[in-house]
Amino acid sequence: MSIMLARLKRYVALPAMALALLSGANVHAQLTRGDITRPGDLIVGTSVNVPAGQEVDKVIDNNPGTKYLNFDKLNTGFTVTPSIGLSVVSGMNLVSGGDAPERDPSSFTLEGSLDGGTTWSLIASNALPAFTARLQVRSIDFPNTKAYTSYRLIFPTLANAAAANSMQITEVELLGNVFSLGALQSDITCPLDAVTAITSNNPTPTDSTHIPAAQLAGNAIDNVVSGNSKYLNFDKFQTGLIITPSKGNSRVNAVGLVSGGDSPERDPSSYSLEGSNDGGTTWTLITSNAVPTFFARLQRQVFYFANNNDYTSYRLVFPTIVNNAGLTANSMQITEIELMGVAYTPGIASVAQAPGNRTVLVGEPATFSVTAAGTPAYTYQWFSNGVAIAGATSSIYKTRNTTLADNSTSYWVAVSNALGGTVSSTAVLSVVSPSGTPGSYVASFTGGVMPAGAYTLGSAAVTPQGGVGGSNGVLVLTTGGNGLSGQFYVNDLAAGTPVNSFKLSARVAIGGGTARPADGMAFSFGSDLANNQFGEEGAGSGIIVGLDTWDNNGDDTAPAIDVKVGGAVIAFKALMTNYNNTGTSFTPLREGGRAPAGPILTDINCTPVSLFTFGQNGTAPNDGSFVPLTIELFPDNSLSVTWSNVVIFDHVALPYTPIANGQFAFGARTGGANAAHMIDDLQIYVNYTPGAATIVTPPSNVVTNEGSKAVFSVVAGGSPAYNIQWY
Repeated sequence: MSIMLARLKRYVALPAMALALLSGANVHAQLTRGDITRPGDLIVGTSVNVPAGQEVDKVIDNNPGTKYLNFDKLNTGFTVTPSIGLSVVSGMNLVSGGDAPERDPSSFTLEGSLDGGTTWSLIASNALPAFTARLQVRSIDFPNTKAYTSYRLIFPTLANAAAANSMQITEVELLGNVFSLGALQSDITCPLDAVTAITSNNPTPTDSTHIPAAQLAGNAIDNVVSGNSKYLNFDKFQTGLIITPSKGNSRVNAVGLVSGGDSPERDPSSYSLEGSNDGGTTWTLITSNAVPTFFARLQRQVFYFANNNDYTSYRLVFPTIVNNAGLTANSMQITEIELMGVAYTPGIASVAQAPGNRTVLVGEPATFSVTAAGTPAYTYQWFSNGVAIAGATSSIYKTRNTTLADNSTSYWVAVSNALGGTVSSTAVLSVVSPSGTPGSYVASFTGGVMPAGAYTLGSAAVTPQGGVGGSNGVLVLTTGGNGLSGQFYVNDLAAGTPVNSFKLSARVAIGGGTARPADGMAFSFGSDLANNQFGEEGAGSGIIVGLDTWDNNGDDTAPAIDVKVGGAVIAFKALMTNYNNTGTSFTPLREGGRAPAGPILTDINCTPVSLFTFGQNGTAPNDGSFVPLTIELFPDNSLSVTWSNVVIFDHVALPYTPIANGQFAFGARTGGANAAHMIDDLQIYVNYTPGAATIVTPPSNVVTNEGSKAVFSVVAGGSPAYNIQWY
């Protein structure tokens, strides 16, 4: 970001340089040092224990009149994933709050991540010099030569924790060097890309003399990190592969490698990458270097380098392996290969996906986004009612908290590159007032106890074992047995008033049964569910979101996630139920082998999205088996659904009339084939009013017999989700 304080502008042009990454790999790139954050970047606070108007996004909003305040005080901070992409951070600018010096941070810890926050590496940690004035800038520099895509900044201590009621900071700038490509690098290979193995003896081996049948070159780009999925070549030296990405023209600036699951002597110890634009007739060297030693099995290393040329095919060769003398290694092996860069069609900047209209409740911010095409790098400028918005220069723009006066405001964005540019179509913001009585239902099923206000039917039960955390309790709709049907009902949360909006989140696991799981599960909301013992098709005339795993012929779209209103399908996305990697195709099992009902949805790594979250034949789920499901109804009668962190539907318009006296329910069914269907960490919020957390309905006095349980409840208001602590 470019903060609105002139003394924070501190940019230094650097020459081409080599940066050691991870285990000592080299980066060669033309870099410019400056603030690598922008307003609208993905940022998450350490908690939501914050007052309205002082949320975590204020810390990178370029506005010295706002601040981030957190009542947790100690060990507070945030995680940010800059939209600008890969960067090497070696300093910070911090701006103190406008009051209360006792709240100032007095120490910091900064970490970086290359995998979205799964693993973190320490960059710097130290005491902070004391602020001597309000809105004062402190600049901190530290040595760092490693590049990351996400950062976690924590303030462990405060200037005077005993006197302070919170931690506060006005602005944070992360000062670093950004690759001149100007776009977030991601793997440009897909599992079904054309791959040819390279060996020193035979360029197209077809027998196990060179490559085992189950360890073909295609395994290296199947996006499966497992000791059972790898590319192995008995020729050992000068081995590798040729890849022609289906994404087409691309510019690669990094190579990612994942070591094998065993035998470290087989690891590559050097690499050479070349590019071609004539199908492999001629090759141009892009980079070559040593591969630093892998210190663990299935370890990922990423090597960054300068490259300003585009190619359509790539040849990656491993000239040597760790045991180069060949005394113990019988082969070269690698689990995964990533070619990281940007795939695009060269040309003038254009708009591939324009910003869409947004409807929000008054008091909430609105977020608009655009996807650019053409030759990178791109520049952006957002406009509101035809006037350029200061500082709104990234692909995402997030407004301040809205008022009713913002209703009907129009937004558009200008996108450009070195060749030219264009403007997007106009998106309109609608701001509405909340209506109806707010309510909520939160259940973690701890100890096998189901909170009041809900009940089960059929095979559904709350059990004390399993779920997220392993032994904390979980809702089981069906086990992995045939002919089961189970439902979970939550009573009306809106006190008889119409529901115009709701937000539901849960962790869901499907699996542990037959190889082809059946039959699926569904979420239903309506006033006419009538204790229906439904399965994957849902029940009632209201809103249904089906997770259908079994194709029953006819017009059945399964395996798919679909949305229905009044029993009619509004939208669906074809998904996988099994991950059937034969080396040539990813095929969902359908009746009679018929084709999928539509294009198989894939994630950002080109991996097919599956409804099957864990193994078969009685396999027990673990924490990773429970994937996040979110379903959100907006006041403009549109619906968004995410599954396993992939957006399935984004603001799909529904023919919905707000329903009063409605129930929320989940149902699942098995037939001649089966699967376990489980739910944990369920949260439902209806008709909420944006803002700071409030108590809408306080707990009531309870009279109970000695030795019996007493149940208390509270209804919270404000923007969910809520942190609740009982005393």
